[in-house]
Amino acid sequence: MADVDIAYIQKMQDLYGKWVKLQPKLEKNIQQWQEAVAIMAELKPFYSNPKWIELYEMSEDELPLETNGNYSVLSQDALWNAFEEEQSLSSELKEILAKLEAQND
Repeated sequence: MADVDIAYIQKMQDLYGKWVKLQPKLEKNIQQWQEAVAIMAELKPFYSNPKWIELYEMSEDELPLETNGNYSVLSQDALWNAFEEEQSLSSELKEILAKLEAQND
């Protein structure tokens, strides 16, 4: 056999194997991002509506919400922090996609 670097080829084979295992997870993550976008599309108008302040000022007794262990959507920071976290994750995803685009050019 000519000058063949079996170790390098094996490394590429192993990387391909990792990709094959990773691809279904990436596809699932796309579905999760689509769900997250839909959720935020409903939460943002709720939070920015002037009615939210009225609801915020009501007592917990007047609005008994089942939070399932989460912060209330009427707490001062719950939704604000969620929007900040979404923005941070979105920025990270944009950076990853920019690298992917650069590789494909």
